[in-house]
Amino acid sequence: MTISDQFVDLRTTERIIRACAEHVGVCVVLGKVEGRRLHFTLALDGERFRRMNATGKRRVNGVCWHGHREFFRAVYRRMPQARIRSSFALYTDAEQFERTHVSQTEAKGNRLWPAVLSCTCSGMTSW
Repeated sequence: MTISDQFVDLRTTERIIRACAEHVGVCVVLGKVEGRRLHFTLALDGERFRRMNATGKRRVNGVCWHGHREFFRAVYRRMPQARIRSSFALYTDAEQFERTHVSQTEAKGNRLWPAVLSCTCSGMTSW
């Protein structure tokens, strides 16, 4: 994923995403910097937001849709004009994120095991 905000410098952006990750209960792994964009990945910090595979039988070492959603909301509370690009979408600000993020739960996966992202979590009822 990448994040950028024309009104916030990169050091502040880095501090904000680290604070948001800590607040939500995930880890953030920083990547390269390209201009004003900071690349990062969310990682697990415990079991709370663990993804499951499409069959729901195997745990995946990744943050689920709910974890990403909570992280993005935390970021947008601090940086309402941030642009966040993920594998599935480009969110241009807090309002557009809240309006469109649910549509990103559509079937992903493959033909044999299609998965709805909002249903591929190990503990969906815990939040």
